[in-house]
Amino acid sequence: MKALLLILAVSVPSLVSLSPTPTGEFVAVRYIDSTFNVLITHDVSYGDVLNLSTNHVDDVQVDIYEPAGDLALSRAAILWVHGGGFTSGDKSEMETMCRYYASRGYVAIAVNYRLVRPAGRQNLGAIYAGADTQAAVRWLRTQAFNLRIDTDKIALCGNSSGGYAVLGAAYDQALEVHNQNLPDIPFDVAACVDISGRLYNLPSMEHGEAPLLINHGMQDLVVPFAYALELETTAISAGVSCETNYYPLEGHTLMRSKCDDIMPVILDFLYRRMIEE
Repeated sequence: MKALLLILAVSVPSLVSLSPTPTGEFVAVRYIDSTFNVLITHDVSYGDVLNLSTNHVDDVQVDIYEPAGDLALSRAAILWVHGGGFTSGDKSEMETMCRYYASRGYVAIAVNYRLVRPAGRQNLGAIYAGADTQAAVRWLRTQAFNLRIDTDKIALCGNSSGGYAVLGAAYDQALEVHNQNLPDIPFDVAACVDISGRLYNLPSMEHGEAPLLINHGMQDLVVPFAYALELETTAISAGVSCETNYYPLEGHTLMRSKCDDIMPVILDFLYRRMIEE
């Protein structure tokens, strides 16, 4: 019931955005309504970094999705981080999500991170995912002028191991040492959205850090729902603003089974907590 109420609630901003003006015209609202075609730039490197699982230097990359023909000088950005258990997956899996947000005026960034071998050094998986996501944020800040990004409006969204990545990037400062590309650039963000993920280092959450939206299936057996409750409790205790979107009948494939529900929930959260504030 809680998830249903949240899903219904997010329909309000879209209805408001399409309300007529005093002259009777309907005006689309940026970051709410889909009004742009999408321009994609593939395989942009955000740095080389050693992968101890494979003993190889990885060239980690992003795909950039921009609203085509957009003339805005200062645009909000979202980094989307894929899942795959830290051993597989690719930024291309985030295309649907990135198109959804770029069509509404965001600059959407699909992020790759170092993957680990299934049989070796797998403990590095969550560390690499979080540290590389921090590095991607730092790199994005260096591109703010070229991409016309408002550095006060950068959000993180991630699913499954991508949820681990964005939670670690947003709330665990200790991960910074595991990817030291552009070390003098800050990696703080304005909002964080977790889908079916977990924050390993719960005590790292601090008052005043980015507002958090947790999306989780209560029947999740891969990343048990108890971790979501633990994260919620920790965030509240730490003074981190936290909203939840829980699905009683869903498991770990939440982003597949409920994508059409979750996307507008995230859209509403980011508009309220990052765009309007």
